Amino acid sequence: MRRGITAIFIFMLFVHSNGFAQYFAAGNPFLSDAWQSIPRDKEILFSLSYQNSYSSQFFNENHISTAANALKTASYNYTEFTSAFGFTPKFSVGFELGYFLNKTMTYQQSALKSSGLGDVVVNFKYNLFENNRAKFTLLPAVGFKLPAGEFDKIEGNTVLPLALQTSSGNLKYFASIYMNKQITDKFNLSSFTMFEYAQLINSKYFYLKYGDQWMLSFFANYKLSYKFAAILQLRFESKDKSRKELDKIIESSGYEIFFISPQLNFNINEDFQLSAYVDLPVYRYYNGTQLAANYAISVRLLKKIGF
Repeated sequence: MRRGITAIFIFMLFVHSNGFAQYFAAGNPFLSDAWQSIPRDKEILFSLSYQNSYSSQFFNENHISTAANALKTASYNYTEFTSAFGFTPKFSVGFELGYFLNKTMTYQQSALKSSGLGDVVVNFKYNLFENNRAKFTLLPAVGFKLPAGEFDKIEGNTVLPLALQTSSGNLKYFASIYMNKQITDKFNLSSFTMFEYAQLINSKYFYLKYGDQWMLSFFANYKLSYKFAAILQLRFESKDKSRKELDKIIESSGYEIFFISPQLNFNINEDFQLSAYVDLPVYRYYNGTQLAANYAISVRLLKKIGF
């Protein structure tokens, strides 16, 4: 039995080291909506999010690859629970817990699936600067991600590839800065910049270090009415190449992607908000040949509770 598992694992490792599904990393995906505000003093924010992502195109650098590949499609259905508590008017602590309803990779004559807990995320936000006259806010944050779910998952005699592991299998650190400028009573502009560093994955079946990741987003938010707001996001993501044993670079890893993400917010009442948005890649550059995301559709329900 162990020999069979090892043999299948070696085959899967060979397949995925050649650039299949590098964009679908283990652990929680990033939910890109415009919710970056800090809770008020003695206020708790709860949210429940859902995201569906689908991929069916291979890219080589900035063009679609026509080379034959064993992997055909990849998708996931993901949920995330988030809470944040405002300890003071300027400082808050937030928690996130991810759960994959399913992660699926479809091959020519078969499919691999997994489900389960993702990561726990803890973040600390501080309202560094807020000027009511200038209507400008500067909000830095730091945090870390801890693997919560099972890692090194096996399905039958097959060690699931890294892209299907629901938990990240390593510790990640991140820092971000959010800026918001109110232009008029109905219109504001904001930006969000984030850097993430991942520690080495060193488990029973995997030895890999993800490259550093940068993200830069710009938001234009227009209040359509008391109930509705429309948001347009332009986002750039950059990820360095990953490394494996002996510090060797995985050539088919790392990317640069520009997204456009329209979003609609609906204020059910003063304490409930519903958001829906879609991430659409408009420019993609992948090192080597990699499976690229076609889209991601997300919804979030937000609840505020004051004390």
